[in-house]
Amino acid sequence: MKKKIIFSNCIFLLSLLACTNELKEETSSLNTIPIDVINLEEAFPNKTKETVTLQNGISFERYNDLIIWGGDMIISEKMFNSFNNPTQTRGGIVNNPDFKWPNGIVYYKFDSAISKTTKEHIQQAMDEWKQ
Repeated sequence: MKKKIIFSNCIFLLSLLACTNELKEETSSLNTIPIDVINLEEAFPNKTKETVTLQNGISFERYNDLIIWGGDMIISEKMFNSFNNPTQTRGGIVNNPDFKWPNGIVYYKFDSAISKTTKEHIQQAMDEWKQ
């Protein structure tokens, strides 16, 4: 009986060690592109925009009548005003259903510098969120 317990514990420990090696192999392909190579999306590139920083530290840009958050997201005046709450911390979480993406669809495209493997990893992660 004692041998069976020792044997089953050894098998369990070996399986845990094998899992960590798989994880290292899978995540190593995610680090193939240096951060400075990836071009972040920007709304209205090469246009002069006014930077607006709220008291809580959240920054936006204004271009004509548009408010831009995160460099590429155009938000409504109503959403902008919701960030301008003096009691809010430096976070940016909005839990109001009025601010959800229309029909639950978030449009995106991958930069051409991102490898096929990295795209597959990202797609797998997005598929997990759908469940």
